[in-house]
Amino acid sequence: MRSTFRILFYVNKQRAKDGRVPICVRLTVNGKSTFISSRLTIPLALWDSAANKAAGKSAEARNVNAELERIRAKLLHHYQRISDRDAYVTAERVKLAYLGMGEEYETLLEAFDKFNRDFKQHVGVDRAQSTYRKYDNVRKRLAQFLSDKLHREDIPLKELTETFITDYDLYLHGEKGLAPSCVCIYTKPLKMIVTKAHNAGVIARNPFADYHPKKTTKERGYLIESELQALMNHKFTFDGYGKVRDMFVFSCFTGMAHADVKGLTQEMIQRSFDGDLWIVKKRQKTSTPFKIKLCGITKRIIACYKREVAGTNLVLPVPDIAYCNRVLKKIAAEVGIDKTITYHQSRHTFATTNALVQGIRIEVVSRMLGHTNIKTTQIYAKVTDDMLAKGFDEMADIYTASHDKKRNNSCLRSSVFIPSAQHIVPQSIVEPTCEQNRDGLFSHTVLL
Repeated sequence: MRSTFRILFYVNKQRAKDGRVPICVRLTVNGKSTFISSRLTIPLALWDSAANKAAGKSAEARNVNAELERIRAKLLHHYQRISDRDAYVTAERVKLAYLGMGEEYETLLEAFDKFNRDFKQHVGVDRAQSTYRKYDNVRKRLAQFLSDKLHREDIPLKELTETFITDYDLYLHGEKGLAPSCVCIYTKPLKMIVTKAHNAGVIARNPFADYHPKKTTKERGYLIESELQALMNHKFTFDGYGKVRDMFVFSCFTGMAHADVKGLTQEMIQRSFDGDLWIVKKRQKTSTPFKIKLCGITKRIIACYKREVAGTNLVLPVPDIAYCNRVLKKIAAEVGIDKTITYHQSRHTFATTNALVQGIRIEVVSRMLGHTNIKTTQIYAKVTDDMLAKGFDEMADIYTASHDKKRNNSCLRSSVFIPSAQHIVPQSIVEPTCEQNRDGLFSHTVLL
């Protein structure tokens, strides 16, 4: 059955300004409406509400009516084109086509390209280059799937079905051998784009509505204190390695992500209530405020790179994240750390080795990391084997003491034992001395 389509021009009297009112357009398809601004204004006295156009034969009236007819013709054209091509047409689709957005949402890869173009404009402002590269790789993987499995260069959005999503999931799992966490990475941007198209009325049903990818909890890596100490004390022959190491160590003692350290400016370091220096900043990723007190190690790192960042407002000369991750793998091999190190593991190291193990409550760690939800912090916070061993030893000591008291007929008051931080704190990381600094942290030529 053919859909019904109506166009109505009217004025918004509530937005009158200097005696003029804006002219609006209401589109209705099968009883559902949407609204568009005509970008035209007219004196209220000149508008004929019965005829839905300007009254009279003045020059302004003729110009307004001519423009309204042009708008009407353009809307009818888009409606006709969509109706002839698809059985599914909505007022929102006509609106998007009129505003110049409809064509970009017709096919899946075109929609993906638009998403990536819009995202790229935010790189360096509130989005990272690495995230853009990830979305670009997702687009390439999707194009490969269309070519390999469907033998097509692209697919109209209206042809997307639940089967398409399931086949893409199986393709990533089976033929490409991706882990569940990687599958989520390759399906999340696609879901965002398809959901956006559905909300805009481009497709009648969201094929992702019943798609729930299997998620796995990945064990987060971190450095134990002996590894961190070895990293800090190592003397590198290449200055670039030393710089990356120092930036990594800075994050190990502040919990700051790479993007936050890279964007750290002079005004973000403030003298606080205790008379000491604090970093007062919002996380780039979540805009959540956080405060970190500078310790001796972090102060020395800032001081050593003061000359290198002179003339800028930056605090540290932080290399690109991709470069840091490449160098950190080489650093781990040179230091003798049998782990694949990434820059983000500095946050895990801060949360576990330098915070939780030292007896800091998880609620405080959550504030330090700038998390909006403590459940996120629980992913970072590890209960180490050393903490478990010491905890069990403490419980055994308490039980033995209680048993001896009972044997001596002592009055034993019932209580619940909660180990304090001091009971389970292992030997803390010792800052390198000045003697150590000559061959360890800050030993490369850039610093001394």
